[in-house]
Amino acid sequence: MEATLQRVYGVDLRDLWRPGRDLTLRRVFVLIDQLPAEWDLHAHLLDEVRRTIVATTPGVEKVPPPWPGRFRRKAPDRERQRKLADARRRARQHRARKEAT
Repeated sequence: MEATLQRVYGVDLRDLWRPGRDLTLRRVFVLIDQLPAEWDLHAHLLDEVRRTIVATTPGVEKVPPPWPGRFRRKAPDRERQRKLADARRRARQHRARKEAT
């Protein structure tokens, strides 16, 4: 998480514990909440580790839900959608010509 905050926002997480710095836990949570959704295998595994740690903490009765945004679908690529529409149009034209003969 430290590397991600540094890469995305340029925030040094160590400032949280340095005297005289204005970085607070609240700001760190807000920045983490607003991180762009980049869910790769490592992110999914880290979320499972987080859920497991919280679930095995004494006093916690159930497993927390996955992190919001973990299973969001990406917006469809416009170029891919255009190519699919063109391919479907050509297939319809081909079928129509085949049926006409």
